[in-house]
This record gives sequence, structure tokens and C-alpha cells, in this order.
Amino acid sequence: MMTQKPIILFATLLSILMTGCAHRNAATAGDADWYDAAQVGHSGYVEQHSGDLNTQSLEGQHPLFFAYSESDRLAFKALLEAGADPHTANTQGTTLLCQAAESNDPFYLRELLAYGANIDQANPGDPKRPNAAFCAAASGRKHNLTLLISLGADQSVRNSDGDTVWDVAEELLPTSTRPIKEQLKQPTP
Repeated sequence: MMTQKPIILFATLLSILMTGCAHRNAATAGDADWYDAAQVGHSGYVEQHSGDLNTQSLEGQHPLFFAYSESDRLAFKALLEAGADPHTANTQGTTLLCQAAESNDPFYLRELLAYGANIDQANPGDPKRPNAAFCAAASGRKHNLTLLISLGADQSVRNSDGDTVWDVAEELLPTSTRPIKEQLKQPTP
């Protein structure tokens, strides 16, 4: 009987560490199960038990936005595999594609594009950043801008100031626009 107490104590502590210490911002207790599954990459379970992966929580956050904000790559990919909409936007109208384009980590942008995000998806949350290419340029994310342009982002779009993505990039990345254009074989002004 004495040997069972340490084992039970160890099992209880291990259970608390594995399930009780994770930060969650889920809308309901039921969301916790599928998010736990997403965190370990079980997209099949997420798909079967999630209800609607594109429903906002009480805080106005989509599951995919939450995984992104937690920098949880495995959950992010599992949610996309399970059918989360890569075109999601927050309550202010900022698209996840735009936020990913502003990120220093290209993983999220690449995954959204791989799962069908429209490269020219409008970003109604900020008229100065009408799409992901503008978001990348305005954030100084040369690698994301290069990726988006190389995949065919519309370079003729203008923001609310009348600027093209190259105008914004030239202002924030003055030494980078020529090499980006040369790399992409774009005409330089």
C-alpha cells in the first residue's frame, strides 16, 4: 500500500502538468478537447469533434487566430487540415493572411497559402494595407513580400493613399526593393 501512494501522486502530478497548465482562451469547455487535440496534431479528432472550426469565441477570436496568436504551429496546421477557413478575419476586419504576412515567421503565411488562402484577399481592417502584400511591405517583411509577389500577388492594387505595394516597400525597405525586383525579374522604375 505504501508503494502505491508515490505512484498515484506521480500520476496525479503528471496529469496536472499535462492538462491543467496549458493556457486556453476557448469559448466553452467543449472547445478545450478539440484544441488539446489540435495542439498535438490530431487533425482527424479536431475535424470530428470541433463543431464549426470557423466560429468565433466569446472574445471574438477564431480557433485559427488563437493558434496563430499562441505561435502554436502544430495546432495551426491541424486546424487547417481539419478544414479551418484560411480566409478568416478578426472582429476588426484584419485578415489572418495579412497578420501572417506581417510576421517574422513565414511558416504561417506559407501554410495559409498552401491551404488555399487567396493571395489577393482583401484586408478591410486597414485601408492602407488592402492585402497581404501591403501588410508585408508595410511591416518591412522582405521575405514575405518576395514570397507573395513571386506567387502572383496583384501589384496593381492601390491603398487608400493611392500607393502601390512597391511605393510602400520603397518607403520602408528602400535598399531592398531593387534586389527583390531583380530576384523576381520585375521591371524597376
